[in-house]
Amino acid sequence: MSAASRRQRGNDAARWYAGYCRGHGWAHAEATGAGRGGVDVTGMPGLSVEVKATAEMRLESWLAAAEARPGLPYVVWMAPGMGRARVGWWPVIMRRGRFWELAAAAGVPGSDFHVTWGTADTVDVASFALSAAVVHLRVLEYRGRGADVAMADRWPMICTVDDHVWMLGRAGYGGPGAVRTAG
Repeated sequence: MSAASRRQRGNDAARWYAGYCRGHGWAHAEATGAGRGGVDVTGMPGLSVEVKATAEMRLESWLAAAEARPGLPYVVWMAPGMGRARVGWWPVIMRRGRFWELAAAAGVPGSDFHVTWGTADTVDVASFALSAAVVHLRVLEYRGRGADVAMADRWPMICTVDDHVWMLGRAGYGGPGAVRTAG
């Protein structure tokens, strides 16, 4: 894939995610376009959004980019095989500690989640996101090989865009349109 094609895929992903968010409580969500510094989607106060559309999963560097800016940091990933029609099923990646803080702020008890875990050797994240769309609040705790339990709050957690947007709305980040549409 050429550099121009990769850039276009990234721009499309950010634009489609922004459009999804406009329909779910963020009337001013807009994609910023490739090459511009800062968040990938503006008009979402209090959030630091990083949108990725690549085959290679680089959780740590993606999260570091989102964490380098003010706001609740998270990454939206248009994984291979997912396109515009499946935005609600795209994986959202957050640090474990931030994920559970968001869930608490949204008033969602931990018992409402189906949590599974895996490593790069055992989990196909794109398939997980697709299967999660039919199970309410399914999340994946992604542990690196030899993960240090003392650093558990920094482990990536993965859920779907649909569940994430729903929790953001319940936690007060979105407008009245922040409602759950799938699952």
